[in-house]
Amino acid sequence: MRSQKRAGLSAAFIALSISTPLSTYADVTESSSLDFGTVVVASNSSAQSLSVGYNGNVSYSSGIFPITEPTRAEFILTDYPNNQRVFLSSSVTTPNSSSTGYTVEQFTLTDLSVPAVITTDSSGGASFYVGGTLTTSGNSGYYGDTNYSITYRISINY
Repeated sequence: MRSQKRAGLSAAFIALSISTPLSTYADVTESSSLDFGTVVVASNSSAQSLSVGYNGNVSYSSGIFPITEPTRAEFILTDYPNNQRVFLSSSVTTPNSSSTGYTVEQFTLTDLSVPAVITTDSSGGASFYVGGTLTTSGNSGYYGDTNYSITYRISINY
């Protein structure tokens, strides 16, 4: 069995859709990125996965070992109406990763997780987290020691 090298994984935030009344100037700031950490893919003979939930729960399948822990993304909302319900949804825009260095395999972002509804506070602010699940190919291919990135979209409506 050939040993697998470690891989640094992050999911890049690429697009944000906001549906607001024309008279408002709501802002969204990404305060931390969705980062799946650095892992060793020890076995890729079947699909392996790594999940970090928007609630912070982390899980690994048996063929993936963490070097550094993953972190969920955090977004800060400001200048929204006070005590406003805000509806969130997410979608994967490019499910397969790209990498900065040579590697045989790429990861697939198979799931994103966000809370469905949040409520702004009395000053029109709120925050929410984004999580996701990465899956390996499962075809015994090799994951190189390089950085991988994936893009996704978050929609915010109120």
